[in-house]
Amino acid sequence: MEIYNGFDDSTGNISLSKGNQLKIHLNDLWYKADFLGYEGASEVVCSELLTYTNIKDYICYEFEKISFNDNTYNGCKSKHFLNKYEEIITIDRLHKKYVNKPISLALEGKTVKDKIIYTVNFVKNITNITNFGQLLTQMLEWDSFVLNEDRHFNNIAVIYNKNTKQYKKCPLFDNGAAFLSDIREGYPLEKNIYGLISKVKSKPFCEDFEKQVQACEDIYGIQLKIDKNIHLSDDLINEIKINYGEKVLDRIVKTLDNQIYLSDYICSYFKESINLDINETDIELD
Repeated sequence: MEIYNGFDDSTGNISLSKGNQLKIHLNDLWYKADFLGYEGASEVVCSELLTYTNIKDYICYEFEKISFNDNTYNGCKSKHFLNKYEEIITIDRLHKKYVNKPISLALEGKTVKDKIIYTVNFVKNITNITNFGQLLTQMLEWDSFVLNEDRHFNNIAVIYNKNTKQYKKCPLFDNGAAFLSDIREGYPLEKNIYGLISKVKSKPFCEDFEKQVQACEDIYGIQLKIDKNIHLSDDLINEIKINYGEKVLDRIVKTLDNQIYLSDYICSYFKESINLDINETDIELD
């Protein structure tokens, strides 16, 4: 996919900001270019791995080469799923709208459990999404499994319908920071992965994945199930090798193997029994 200089914003939009990915919405598709490493590979890997879980509502990504301003990037694409009346509202934006301050300020000084309870109750009271606590728990369990370090309050969202004035849950999105994908600043390819894994910090309630997930599960119970047969397909392995090379493939495979070995969510939950209802999208969030 090529985007040229002088892009016509009447048919789409482009976001290119310092410290963030190039994100393009064009012809009912979203494109994201890699910025810190192999974010696109992480998104596609997570898309395949999610088919082995009980998470039914998530974004599905495909590999894509993106040309922009005479540069070509690895990246990914996905379908836009909002109708003309719908918009994404992040939890931070929702809190600013109704409480007039960032949610992070409201959580200052609270315990991890109290932060979670405050957030869930706030979202439930505003949106009437009654199972938000379970959805949040499942999301953070998944982040812990894939080592997604970027689940801040602008990567947790709900969908608002401007016509009906109602809210609904948002598909799971933005797994690009999973699997140690930040090789520019955080996790250089030449470093030992097992040492790097121990350095990954979680968001948004605390920096310890285990502590954050345990707090959620103490309140809402374990929500994530992962089929014991989870694996990367041969086709996906070949695509990663072609697009990113052997070193990135080796990093992803070893990290996945480590997480499967350590996971509490692996069980005899067969992929064939899952009633998949996949929504595909990509979401541009600041």
